[in-house]
Amino acid sequence: MDAWAIFDRAVASHRQGDLAQAESLYRNLLGAYPDHGVVNHLMGLLRAQQERFDEAVPFYETSLRTKPGDPAVLLDAGNTFQKLKRYDEALRSFEAALAAHPGYFEAINNRGNVFLELEQLESALACFDQALAIRPGAPETRFNRGVTLYRLRRFADALSIFDQLLARDPRNPRIFG
Repeated sequence: MDAWAIFDRAVASHRQGDLAQAESLYRNLLGAYPDHGVVNHLMGLLRAQQERFDEAVPFYETSLRTKPGDPAVLLDAGNTFQKLKRYDEALRSFEAALAAHPGYFEAINNRGNVFLELEQLESALACFDQALAIRPGAPETRFNRGVTLYRLRRFADALSIFDQLLARDPRNPRIFG
């Protein structure tokens, strides 16, 4: 089987949730092409999906050596750094993703999530506002904006957001958590 066919099978397995098969095929490809940017990115993503975050980082680093400034790799690396509570690296990754792709909703939103975890509430709020300017209906971002407003003791504003979210989706468990 040629490399493209292996790659196609690996991606299909990954998308179908067969992570063991995807990993085996990615490893096969990395044996032949150890610096392949896309395969390293996907292997890092697979490790992150398995919650093996420490193991994901080297794959992202290899991918970025071959594809410097790739916003998707930077976003996924930032998410992994956030899970590892390596917040400075997460913020740097998200900022680099934004430098490569200004207006990247996910990078803006995830910067807000890091700031929220760090209790840098004004910065978090600014990120969530910027993200909502791009994608006004994003419920997760609206929820996080409500949490931020609540922590800022802006209770009426937070309650308004939660009421709007409940009106849209009365069964949303996040609102009641």
